[in-house]
Amino acid sequence: MEDKIYSYLKFLNIQVSKRYLKKLILSHPHYPSLLSITDALQGLGISHQVARVSKQNINDVALPYLMTTKGRNDWLQLLKSKDELAAIESDMDKDRVILKVEPGAAISNKDNDEYRSKEVFSNLIFGAFILSANILIVLSLVYFFSWFYMAILVTASIGVITGYLLVTKELGLILNPIEALCHAGENTNCDSILNSEGAKILGDIKLSDAVIVYFTFQLATGILLIPFTGEIAPFLWILSVFSVLTIPVIAYSLFYQYFKERFWCPLCLAVDIILIIQAGFFAWMYAKKIIYLRSESPLISAFSVFLFGMISFSVVLLKNKLQEVKESEEEQLETKRVKYSIPVFTHLLTREDKVNTQFFNQELLIGEPDAPVNLVMAGSLSCGPCKAGFQKAVNLLAVYPKKISLAVRFLNSADNRKYILKYWLHNICGKDEESRLTKHLLQDWYRLMNLKKFKKEYPLGDKQNVTDQTVLEKIEEQQDEWFDHAEIEGTPTFFINGYKKPENYTLKDMVIIAPGLVAHLRQTGEVVKLSR
Repeated sequence: MEDKIYSYLKFLNIQVSKRYLKKLILSHPHYPSLLSITDALQGLGISHQVARVSKQNINDVALPYLMTTKGRNDWLQLLKSKDELAAIESDMDKDRVILKVEPGAAISNKDNDEYRSKEVFSNLIFGAFILSANILIVLSLVYFFSWFYMAILVTASIGVITGYLLVTKELGLILNPIEALCHAGENTNCDSILNSEGAKILGDIKLSDAVIVYFTFQLATGILLIPFTGEIAPFLWILSVFSVLTIPVIAYSLFYQYFKERFWCPLCLAVDIILIIQAGFFAWMYAKKIIYLRSESPLISAFSVFLFGMISFSVVLLKNKLQEVKESEEEQLETKRVKYSIPVFTHLLTREDKVNTQFFNQELLIGEPDAPVNLVMAGSLSCGPCKAGFQKAVNLLAVYPKKISLAVRFLNSADNRKYILKYWLHNICGKDEESRLTKHLLQDWYRLMNLKKFKKEYPLGDKQNVTDQTVLEKIEEQQDEWFDHAEIEGTPTFFINGYKKPENYTLKDMVIIAPGLVAHLRQTGEVVKLSR
């Protein structure tokens, strides 16, 4: 389901991080459901529409969109063309729910940008790795060019790619084109073969592991060992011996698929075909006397065996580590589904200390004053965590500008607080864009955190002589009294609708919790709602 959402957004040219999108959906307390999708889109700041459409009106809705289907496991379908719609239209016996996003929608979630930057970097590293491998192959062919040598390197490269696809599929890292290939017909099912007992070699070591080890060994021998040592015949002899040993494996693979499981695995068949082609190459080389029975070298044979072992151990260890990481992430997601449950969150929230966070007449407020969720930040003007906490709160408001507001109150810091409040009173308070200007004022302070530099960017000029000292003193007095009554022990401290934010929850968690919390407040009003 989450892969289809990503494919849909990517088709619409929306710059979304696949990993972050999955995190939002998979950690939702109502996963898998349409609500988990719509809340994830809200968490990304992507505007969307959900509607129930009848069969008679379905052609009036502009493609592309996502539509619910009859299937239990495959209940959501991405429709991009009229041909795809026509293929399922005859099966529409009742109204269907569709989800539509406008092309090119902007994302207002900063966490998505961070995740996407990491993904772009990882893709660049992976691309550089592939490019380096290809350059090594070309250099090897320049050094020892022959058609049979090139054939071995090319087939070994294809084998490594196929082995990689087998392992990633086994780990659940789904690629849509591969999934389509593995379920292309009634008798094709990669999962049935890969997850069967027949695919196991020893313990948790499977044939997919052997595939990537075998072809990686071939590639390493071809692009590193042969050019480095200048010896080709002994290594070809070693590779030919390994090729002979694969003949029973090919026979077993075909027998098991056809007679035991009665399903074909296209990826497994691709491996069988590569092995058969290579066996033909080596048989031809023996026939042409390119390889002799006495081409072996004891030292090179020993070296090759240990290289094969090293690659085997490395692949198994890496795969086990990836499996552990995957299982750990799945456990964390299951835990977060409970953590993000609105009944759990509101129960823990209302057990925290309750503080009067009623808005002052003059309040450093960002967002809509009548927003359902009101954050109050108790902060300091000179601490790094407060700077980070404020920015996280601002990022949260950027995603939910109509649903969350943020009031900021500062500890007494002599001239710093006095000057900021004085400037705010005379240049921002009461203006049409008070919220936006307040946000920029505080962001610039935390960017500089130096009163002398701040005064240069925000000069008071002559206005400081006409400051209403009484109003300024009243604001400072209100904030000081509030800090005393709230018994703030450290900064930043956040309050949600009068209750101290539970320690086990972060503002990043609120990206997922906010839609459900807003719906809960509107339905029940159990958590106190504030007004200015």
